[in-house]
Amino acid sequence: MLEAPEDIVRERLVFGLGKWMISNWNFYSGSRLSHYLKERGVTHPDDMAEYLIVTYYRKHKGTSLELDERAKAMFVKRKKEQEKRRAKNSGL
Repeated sequence: MLEAPEDIVRERLVFGLGKWMISNWNFYSGSRLSHYLKERGVTHPDDMAEYLIVTYYRKHKGTSLELDERAKAMFVKRKKEQEKRRAKNSGL
């Protein structure tokens, strides 16, 4: 895992390990970990799993974690997606 580029690790692990994390760590139900991540700005369970996987990867690679920057980017991305859905639904 640590030999692969970060983008590949993110893509491949989010749908396997990430789904496991979402289910077993109760991201939809509201675990303490999910509440902590929501406080940081990571609000969607898929983003929570990605955030943790990338953080783990970066920690072991010895690269900058950029926790706040990544959390903010995920929050902005989700907000834009919600706005697009609202605009699309209001145009029906």
